[in-house]
Amino acid sequence: MTRRKKKDEEEQQEDKDESYLSKNNANTTIEQEVQYLKKLLETKNEIILDKERYINQLVNENRRLQEHYELIISSIVDKETIITSLGKINERVEKIEATTSYTRCNDVIKSYSGAVKESKKSRDEKIVDKINNTQNLMIKSTNKSNSNVLEDLKKSIDPAKSNICVNSVRRVNNGIILSCENEASLSKLMASIQGELGANFTVNEIKKYRPRMVINNVECAYTKSEGLIEKILSQNEFGIFSSDDIKTVTTFRCSESTLNVVIEVSPKFRKTLLDRGHIYMGWQRCPVRDYVRIVRCYKYSGFGHMEKNCIHSKVSCPLCAGDHLEKNCKSAFKNCSNCVNHNSKFNTQFDTSHSSKDLDCPTYKKHVTYLKSRIEYE
Repeated sequence: MTRRKKKDEEEQQEDKDESYLSKNNANTTIEQEVQYLKKLLETKNEIILDKERYINQLVNENRRLQEHYELIISSIVDKETIITSLGKINERVEKIEATTSYTRCNDVIKSYSGAVKESKKSRDEKIVDKINNTQNLMIKSTNKSNSNVLEDLKKSIDPAKSNICVNSVRRVNNGIILSCENEASLSKLMASIQGELGANFTVNEIKKYRPRMVINNVECAYTKSEGLIEKILSQNEFGIFSSDDIKTVTTFRCSESTLNVVIEVSPKFRKTLLDRGHIYMGWQRCPVRDYVRIVRCYKYSGFGHMEKNCIHSKVSCPLCAGDHLEKNCKSAFKNCSNCVNHNSKFNTQFDTSHSSKDLDCPTYKKHVTYLKSRIEYE
């Protein structure tokens, strides 16, 4: 009995030990699971924090890129926009000079405007002096089928031997227009052609036109009033000048309420107007400047004719010289068709990496110089 009891006690003790071990093992497993979950949670939190830091970094980087992009965009301005803006600034300066009642402000504006005018006047006078000396000669073949007038001329006449200075050559239908440096060169060239080529060519000096000027920002109602020229002469006290020295040519819109008035004047009257820089028109003081009309073809991008008179069958993009309209252009590169054609025809080396609308285009500048050479500035 005692042995049996002892055995039962031993079995009970073993059961207690197993139960204790089982509980300890269970507790250990739970603690391990808890620790594992804690580490997993910490890892996930770190990943989330890393992602948040990365997102914040991307947001900051994107903000910096956006600011840099806006800075670049703000710094890229087309030359034509700059020129237009400068024109508006000059016009605004003229208006401020006319309307301001503050002497100090007026003096500052006049000082600035005067400096700009003097600089521009000096530059323009040099250009005009050179153009004034230029003389143009129209040379045509009596044989209408002859398209090689320039080649025939080169074979017969040597400018170096005759001391003839030629500024430019311009091809026209069945002939050429030569622009000579001065009247002496013109006379020598005419004599040489008549002596060497005789009846094969006709030679005529091209008559120059009176200069044109534009009066800016004139009220529409004032331009429609009768006796406009007489009012201009009377209000501005031009003295010796009369209606023979000025006539209106045309007008074109400046704003909803104002027009630009194009006038044709005598060379001496032009000089007086340039010196003044303005004309009083009713209750306004309007700026006045030289005006040269540039006729441009918007089909082929050339100069000297309009689209309705264009002889070319294909269009030429003014941006890239491709055979498509400007609105359909997808090229990232600019290419001037006028300079390309000029290089091909005259073996020149004009830069072509610009739009044909660029005011710095060599062919455009050459065309403007040619037009000015046909104007009698003095």
